[in-house]
Amino acid sequence: MQLPRPATTRLVKSLRLGLCALGLAVLAACGGGGSETAAADTTSGGAASTTPTSGVVSSSTPVTSTNPDGGTQVAGVSTVAGECGLPDFQASLLKRLNDIRAAGATCGATVFAPGAGALRWNTPLTQAALGHSQDMVARNYFEHTTPTGVSFDARITAAGYNWRAAGENIAAGHATVDEVVAGWMASEGHCRVIMNPVFVDVGAACVPGSSSNRFSTYWTMDIGAAR
Repeated sequence: MQLPRPATTRLVKSLRLGLCALGLAVLAACGGGGSETAAADTTSGGAASTTPTSGVVSSSTPVTSTNPDGGTQVAGVSTVAGECGLPDFQASLLKRLNDIRAAGATCGATVFAPGAGALRWNTPLTQAALGHSQDMVARNYFEHTTPTGVSFDARITAAGYNWRAAGENIAAGHATVDEVVAGWMASEGHCRVIMNPVFVDVGAACVPGSSSNRFSTYWTMDIGAAR
């Protein structure tokens, strides 16, 4: 499994950094796929990437940045889609994330104490996540940034989420909610995105791949704190 690195962007000064890890699944990846976050207080690590050799990939590349403006609502994206046919997708994913945040976790060298606030499901973030998973399937890629250069923070803004901090994890090939969350938590960068107490809203989507795609499923989780 491959875990791409996290990238971060600070509030006043924007930069992208990251760290990569290997595992059984591929989550957000270095230079493509992964996790992105936007926040005032973020950390970063070194950069590296590898090519996944299995049908499951995860990347851990959170990126952070600040959003000077608001955004406009994306039309024509249904939040009913994007669940990969999984029962209770929204409820089970939200419960899993909040149980982990409540219990606390160690992400690499960083210890997150128990008691991080519960996340709330957010429609604009879900629309942004769904649109990205659908796009990865349609154009057959696995990256945070689209082939035309649209970044995760631009997608979140375009979905109508006016954020002060935001992040993104992506994954591919995972079959269940528990499997994808376990993959993210096993990667330091993805883990930090999930455990960051700054975040209060979350949205996610899973879109099945087709016979022409590299992976069977494409996951995107967008997370943030509104202005």
